[in-house]
Amino acid sequence: MSVGRRVWAAPLWAHALVLAVALAGAAPLMAPSAATFSPDEAVVLTQVRSLADGGGWVVEHPFAEIDSEHRLYPVAGAHRGERGMAPFAKHPVYPVVLVALDAMGGVIAMVLLSVLGTAACATLAALLAREVTGGLERPVLWAVGMGSPLLFDAYLLIAHTVGAALVTAATLAVVRGSHRQQPAAALAGACLLVALAVLFRSEALLFGLALGAATVVTGLARHRRALVTWGVAVGAAALVTAVVEKRVVTALVGGDAGAVAVPDAGGSFLEARLEGFVNTWLRPSLETLTGADTLLVAVVAMAAAAVPVLRGRLGRPHTLVLLSVAATGMCALALAANPGRVVPGLLVAYPLAVLGIGLVDRTAFDASGRLLLTVTSGLFVAGVLATQYRVGGSAEWGGRYFALVVPALTVLAVDALARRARPLPVVVRVGALAGLVACSALMAVGAVTAMKTWHGHYEDLLAAIDDAGRTTSPGDGGGPVVVSAYPNMARRGWPTLPAQRWLYDSKGERGSEVAALLDDRGVDELLFVGRDADEVEPYLGRYAVDRERSFSMRSWTISVLVVRP
Repeated sequence: MSVGRRVWAAPLWAHALVLAVALAGAAPLMAPSAATFSPDEAVVLTQVRSLADGGGWVVEHPFAEIDSEHRLYPVAGAHRGERGMAPFAKHPVYPVVLVALDAMGGVIAMVLLSVLGTAACATLAALLAREVTGGLERPVLWAVGMGSPLLFDAYLLIAHTVGAALVTAATLAVVRGSHRQQPAAALAGACLLVALAVLFRSEALLFGLALGAATVVTGLARHRRALVTWGVAVGAAALVTAVVEKRVVTALVGGDAGAVAVPDAGGSFLEARLEGFVNTWLRPSLETLTGADTLLVAVVAMAAAAVPVLRGRLGRPHTLVLLSVAATGMCALALAANPGRVVPGLLVAYPLAVLGIGLVDRTAFDASGRLLLTVTSGLFVAGVLATQYRVGGSAEWGGRYFALVVPALTVLAVDALARRARPLPVVVRVGALAGLVACSALMAVGAVTAMKTWHGHYEDLLAAIDDAGRTTSPGDGGGPVVVSAYPNMARRGWPTLPAQRWLYDSKGERGSEVAALLDDRGVDELLFVGRDADEVEPYLGRYAVDRERSFSMRSWTISVLVVRP
């Protein structure tokens, strides 16, 4: 046996250990410092800092003197209650856990929780594959851990990987329980795991309901009454936990706590669902689409074209090798043309998912394990598509609201691909697999590069805003005033919130009113952060732009406004 074969044949625990060490080893490099990739991470850090400093859940308005109703509060999405505004109270367990980790090792320790989540997801998915397929655990482990969007999520301070690990463990418990005549212990564990997942991620409620419904379907299909009962219990556990958590949030913030919504464009429900699907499944870039972006779309098209070939319905098997070579080349060219590109679409970021979905057939329903995974995945995806924002998860890699289903989807995809590939000639199997691995590796490099690029970009931008703020003289005795026209930038201002008075005015829509409030308060100079010249226009009745001190960075314009005489 060759060295490569011996290494590949190593026990699953050895593979899992190597993966965990590799992911953890990169944490110091990938952890955010002065800026985060996602504005949601910034909100979490704002809450963690308040708790760690003894300020509690409520973070005071930085300029409440002009905004007693908190309509300009800089953290969009914060929970409003009688006691004030809490930036991230919707899942209190997560910031509490992060406070403890912060005390032990700072930001890196907090990131390691997400790293642990991805490593656990990969290992649990491998065990799930062993239960469902009788093998394939090694390719599933590496596909989830290094080839899927969960690699990117491993370095985010959002609990996607933690939630994904918990629901994958719950799914594994249900599968194992369905194989036993006395499934009570395993299925009770599934209820507990689903409940824990809901405490970390909102979409875990949808997964719990989907898993519960799938367990009921499996029980009916296999004439197992116990599974039907436990399916109801799993769904109920998710629902009850969500209700209890909401009451806890209300108790923490006071009164009938509710989140201040992040603005979402109008339109019909169906239009919003379609746009959300395109953004989270098909979109190759967060920025304006370029020719290089179409290459990534072409990679998805080639993966889709491979499906009928694998099914034996179109073309010759050797076509798969040509498609793999072409897809690898296009993927490399696209990422080389824009190394910092962020890929929000799940199918673009994870080509294996294209094959997995395309190869679904009757065998997906011929065994209880496959049936459970297929129904759970389908119901969960439908639930998220029906409830997500039309912009999706905004700053994301590979549709982050669908992260919880990636392990189950990977098991189904690898299983379907393996069954379809077995009859193919060896040279075709090797060539096609090499192309798939190469594309996955390129996307992994792209994910890491994109995160570091965004960290650097926003570190520079926030530093520039901080420097510009120091040049202003507000004149009212307080710190620099910064008005953001976009919620994401206002939320990212967490590092300077104590020193700078951030306000959020959506696209300058209340500019005349805000300008009057600031002028009447005696604010002589302020910063306005936006993207479009029209956004600052309403402020120009009371203020004028100081062209010498104003500047642009990439797509952002930072204007220094000086009160008119």
